[in-house]
Amino acid sequence: MTTPPPTCLDCNYALTGVPTSRCPECGRAFNPADPTTFGPREPRHIRIARRCANAQPSVRFCVVLGIGLLVFTILAAPVWHGNTLLYLVLWLGLYACWFPGLITCSLARIFLRMRGIRCGFPTWRWLLLFVLISSAIVAAVTNQPLRIAASLSHASLTKHAAALQQPNTSPPRFIGLFHVSRVSHDASSGVTTIEVRPIFTIRPPPMAFRKGDADIDFGTMYLNLADGWRLEWDSI
Repeated sequence: MTTPPPTCLDCNYALTGVPTSRCPECGRAFNPADPTTFGPREPRHIRIARRCANAQPSVRFCVVLGIGLLVFTILAAPVWHGNTLLYLVLWLGLYACWFPGLITCSLARIFLRMRGIRCGFPTWRWLLLFVLISSAIVAAVTNQPLRIAASLSHASLTKHAAALQQPNTSPPRFIGLFHVSRVSHDASSGVTTIEVRPIFTIRPPPMAFRKGDADIDFGTMYLNLADGWRLEWDSI
């Protein structure tokens, strides 16, 4: 493809061989080393397609967003459980941000390539953004932060629970990643209840580690742990 001669952006004067950095016709300044300061100017639809083709998030943006979603998920996961409307809003927000941008970027790059303008295909950044957001939402829906915290705290739970069944034993301040509020043991039913709250959640619902009769419910939601323990809490 033959490259068209440079022209002035204002009056379309041919700038080939001009000894100065100003158009002899209208006086507009231009920089011979900067193609954006002189023409020929691309058609408007080509310029719009270039902007759309470049409309994709940076790697830094994806990383910052991923870290923010991870922290937000850890802080709010126990409170979100059971709130279907919130999940729906989050998924709609995900597709409202990701899917139109991906389609627009892809179509714009296909459009430019069909006209002989070199441009790459949409990079992996859009896929990274989608994976980060969807992973954070799935983690919140399945309460993965709470499951991980309970698993990491299980060794401390079994250690302190054996001691708490002894009379005149003061409860610990912490069991793993949970702050202990109150401990009770019903000798007649054999049910041990350790009321706790996660140290990583700002406003957690009432929550307790329990072992014993599963028919005696502390909350409406629960996670089954090893050795017959359950983490129970009330959903919002």
